[in-house]
Formats: sequence, C-alpha cells, structure tokens
Amino acid sequence: MLSAGLLVGVNLLRLLLIAALVDWWGAQGGFGWGHTLFGSLLMLAGMAAALGVFVAALGRKGPFRARAVRGSESAGL
Repeated sequence: MLSAGLLVGVNLLRLLLIAALVDWWGAQGGFGWGHTLFGSLLMLAGMAAALGVFVAALGRKGPFRARAVRGSESAGL
C-alpha cells in the first residue's frame, strides 16, 4: 500500500514538473523535455524507490507479515 502511494505521489510530481516546464519553455519544448527526459527519469527513480519499499516490507517482521499455515507439509500444500 505504501509503495502504491509512493508511485501516485511521484506521478503527481511528474505532472507538476511537466506543467511547470510547459509554462517556462512553451508547449513544444517544455512538454518534449518534461515528458520524455525529466518525467521518465523521475518515474524510473520513483519505481526503484517503490520497489525498495515493497521489498523492505516483504522482509519485515511484525503483525502484518504472512504466516505459514501450520500442518501444510502433511496436507500436501
């Protein structure tokens, strides 16, 4: 859930960056540079961070960690 929220936040930041660059550099240059270069780099960094958060949450010990079903070896699961 946290990693999905991180992706939504990064995407919102990307859209704001594109809007700011369109305002500064005009529609042609601002959208081109903002969408293809800066937006792509920002989303790649955001996806890497979300993956890191997700993997860290998988290895977490606590009440939300998945538990093994007792007796699953004998039941053939």
